Amino acid sequence: MLDKPLDREFSVSRLRALVLGHRAQDGALTRDDPALLRVRERRRGLDFENGLDARLRFLCVLAARAARPGEAQLDLRERQDDGPGHPNRLAVHMAAILLDVDGVFHVSGDQIPGGADAVRRLRSDGHRIRFVTNNTTRTRAQQAEDLRAMGLELDEEELQTTPRAAAHALRGKRVLALTMHAIVGELDGVELVGEDAEAVLLGGADETPESNLVFSFMNLARAFHELQAGAELYCLHKNRWWQTKDGPLLDAGAFVAGLEYAADTEAIVLGKPSTAFFEAALAALDADAGMTWMVGDDIESDIAGAQAHGMKTVLVRTGKFRPDAVESGNVRPDGIVSSIAQLPDWLEQNV
Repeated sequence: MLDKPLDREFSVSRLRALVLGHRAQDGALTRDDPALLRVRERRRGLDFENGLDARLRFLCVLAARAARPGEAQLDLRERQDDGPGHPNRLAVHMAAILLDVDGVFHVSGDQIPGGADAVRRLRSDGHRIRFVTNNTTRTRAQQAEDLRAMGLELDEEELQTTPRAAAHALRGKRVLALTMHAIVGELDGVELVGEDAEAVLLGGADETPESNLVFSFMNLARAFHELQAGAELYCLHKNRWWQTKDGPLLDAGAFVAGLEYAADTEAIVLGKPSTAFFEAALAALDADAGMTWMVGDDIESDIAGAQAHGMKTVLVRTGKFRPDAVESGNVRPDGIVSSIAQLPDWLEQNV
C-alpha cells in the first residue's frame, strides 16, 4: 500500500482482518501485528491519526460500532479530515463492553458522576456497549428511563435484565414467583400460580416494605412445600447483599441459600454470573468473550463471573467495591479504576 498511489475505493482483506480484530483467536494484539509495526516504523515522525502520507489520504474505516464481520468495504474518500475523536477513525483497539448498572452508574438512585460522559466517549471510540444488570425490582423500561434521566444515551434494547431471562427460561411453566410486583409484567408467557408449581422463582429484595411481604415466612414455607413436591428452584440472582446510600443491605441470596439447604436442592441462577446470561449478552453484541470487557462493582458476580467465561474485567471503586475483598480474595481483575468516569482513559491506555 505504501508504494503505490491510491485513487479509488477498494477492499483490502489484510486490513479488514486487522481492523475487525479477526486475529483475536490467536491471542495476539492487533496493535502488535508485524504489518502494523512495519507501517509504524516507516511512518515514524507522523501523527498516524492526522498526518497520513498523501497516498493514503483517503483511507477511512466505516464507523466502528456499526462494523460486523463480513462488512469490510472501505470508504476511502472520508479519511482526510478525520480527527482522533471521529467515530470513523482506525481503532484497532475496539472492544465490546458489558456495563453493570447498580453501583457503577448509581447507588440507590444517586448518580455517580461522569457516567453519561463516559458512555458517550466509549461510543465515540467505537466500542460496542451493552448494559447488564441483576436489578429485579424495576421493569426494563423503567430502568432505561432512569438511566436516560441521568443523561445516558441508550436504547431500551441495549439493557439486558434478569426478568427477561426468566421469562425466556420459564415460558409455558407453572411458576410460584416470589418477586417484586413491579416485574410481574416482565414474566411474559409464564403461568403464575400459588400451588402445584413446576418451578419456584425468587427475585431480588429492595429497600421498601414490600420485601417483608414477598419474603415472609409463609411465602418461603409455601415455596419449600412446592420444592418438596418436585418443583425446580430458580432465582433471578443469588447476591448476598447490595450497596445502598445508607450502607450494605441484605439481598435475596440469603433466602435462596435457605431454600437450597432446606429442600436439599440447587438453584438455577438466571442473572449474572450465569452462563446463559453472559452468553446472551455476547450474542447481542456479536462479540467473542476474549475481546469483551466486563465492567462492574461486584467482585463475585461481575468480575469472577465474567472471568470464568473468558472475558477481561475492570472493577470500579464505587458501589459494592471493598478493598479487603480484592486483597484477601483469589479474584484479580485486569484493571481497577476509581469510577466509570475513568474507564475510557484506562481502556485507551491498556487495550
